[in-house]
Amino acid sequence: MAIQRLNQSPAGLDFGIVAPNTTHQLNIVFSNQSSPSIDIDVTIAGATSPFTLGAGDNSFTLVGNGSSRTVEVIYAPTTVQVDDVTWTVTHNAPSPASPYNLVITAEAGTPMTAYALPDIENNPAGVMKIDLLLESDVSAPTIPTGVKVLSIGTLTELIDVQPGIVDVQNLEVELAEDYSTYTEGFWYHIIQTDPTKDVQLRFILDEDGTETFYFWGRVYREEIEWPELYINTAETDIIRSVKVRLVSLIHSLRDVGIETTIAEIQTHESANADYWTIESILAAILASGMVQEYSTSNIHIRATDLRLFKADLETMVAIKDAIVRGNNSDFTTNRGYFDAPATDTNRLHWYYQFGNAFDFLRALCLNFGWVCRYFYGQSDGLYAGDATDKHRFEFLTRGNAYADYITPENGIKESTLFSDTVNKSVNIRVSDVLTANEEVNTDEFDLTIGYAWYSGGKENSCTPIPINALIPVPPSVTEPNPHIEFDLDFSAQFSLQHFNPPPFGLEGSTYIYRRLAYTIGAGVPLPCILVGFYDYAAGAWNDQQVCLQNALMLYYARRFTSGRKMYERKYGSLKWSDGSTTSHIHLKPMKRIQINDQITTVNYYATEVRKDFESDTSTVLWIEE
Repeated sequence: MAIQRLNQSPAGLDFGIVAPNTTHQLNIVFSNQSSPSIDIDVTIAGATSPFTLGAGDNSFTLVGNGSSRTVEVIYAPTTVQVDDVTWTVTHNAPSPASPYNLVITAEAGTPMTAYALPDIENNPAGVMKIDLLLESDVSAPTIPTGVKVLSIGTLTELIDVQPGIVDVQNLEVELAEDYSTYTEGFWYHIIQTDPTKDVQLRFILDEDGTETFYFWGRVYREEIEWPELYINTAETDIIRSVKVRLVSLIHSLRDVGIETTIAEIQTHESANADYWTIESILAAILASGMVQEYSTSNIHIRATDLRLFKADLETMVAIKDAIVRGNNSDFTTNRGYFDAPATDTNRLHWYYQFGNAFDFLRALCLNFGWVCRYFYGQSDGLYAGDATDKHRFEFLTRGNAYADYITPENGIKESTLFSDTVNKSVNIRVSDVLTANEEVNTDEFDLTIGYAWYSGGKENSCTPIPINALIPVPPSVTEPNPHIEFDLDFSAQFSLQHFNPPPFGLEGSTYIYRRLAYTIGAGVPLPCILVGFYDYAAGAWNDQQVCLQNALMLYYARRFTSGRKMYERKYGSLKWSDGSTTSHIHLKPMKRIQINDQITTVNYYATEVRKDFESDTSTVLWIEE
């Protein structure tokens, strides 16, 4: 049967939301599928600013069956705008019909414009500098001299409520209303005129001439209070104040669709075609969520409780450098993480699994034992007040995130010792992504299907079976009681290659879908063989795991064990010393301290931090390592 057609992948492009004055590239692959073989001439028309095509990509010839060309599409917007365009593809192949439309969607996102508010001075804590940030398409407000922040509440940062659950920063503030410019009041005008617009406040703490990042948050519209004082009987004769809760900008990721994030990821392919490093994926999530230019220098992996091993079983692969395959494999189509649209529910692509960038980031953190923390400014937490300040993510792990200890500037004001921690292991299940989505199918050539679970102090591992036969056999799994409710229930997004030889003699890149891999040079990837985790119950590394879901189940089950003491302590200052400088930036979750309970000196790590600028105090919940 004769087949002569022009293939195109993907069918269209979506750049998502990007920042103005940045450049982004996505690729389209055109291929010649012809039997008997023919040459196919292709012309692409319609590319105008802010889009450009790569050199020679507007017109080319695919010579003979199996030939292909990767067309580069570059998007470089200079202003806030929506750029949804339709180009025309003309060719001489019998199929599909020529010409046909190529649809490209893109948007230059709305950046925020900052307006300075009056400072608040509170020695010895420092001077709090406050900026109001509004979307740039909002008319510039007139800032009355009477507008000010009445009070700054306690800045709370709480992590590890239970394994894998993170409650990010939040801050409550009270704002004084002013009626000199707007009849309805300044803050009422800013917040209520258009409830769809984002309103943000940024706090920079000047400590004796050194500016440091304190907090940046969005107004949480579901929790706004407007206390009203009536000065007359008329309904309009009132004076208001406003109390708002600000939530960390990391929540902005909830508003970013997974399609936008994946489009950003695809722009930054590694040196290995169709592969991406874990670090580049994290940087793309940050860039898509914060409408900021992509850069891996804004990702700070302080430490990790998991580590990967190469084929020699001794050489380690840094998690950030591990690579995964995003596009389809050579053996079966639509198997890569990026290959299908969100409407394709038959495969296990990231398009289908996650609705937004926040859920995607959380899944990655669970897969590597991280806690993600947002901050802004320089990599060390300082604030320069110029273009070098960036939105940043740092990834922390329990106890191992920081090797050194911090000490308070002033002494303890209050202290309570608890004989056991409130953070304990719960019911945990880690499924392979195939099993979690009821897609146990041997033609996926993935032998880690199954799940590992923990309940009632019992660890139940999934036992992968080395396969030498032609037909892969699923691993053995001990079924949990159907009445168990798992508090922590998630899927292992990745797998390892742990058997030899692969079924059907498949080798190399053909067999590396979903594998965490590494590069051996010349663009050749090989799968990682083992994964190790830090066993907090034993206080040592366990490096003999061949199945990622087993390693993750054991890690989370042993990360929180009973019998570890806990202190809640209040200190007489915001500032802490790291041995070289003294600043509030040194006090944050996962930082370590040494405490002597009059019997022995033990290491503790911070799991909850509360900073009170107005009283210049800090309160920390310390848990024994």
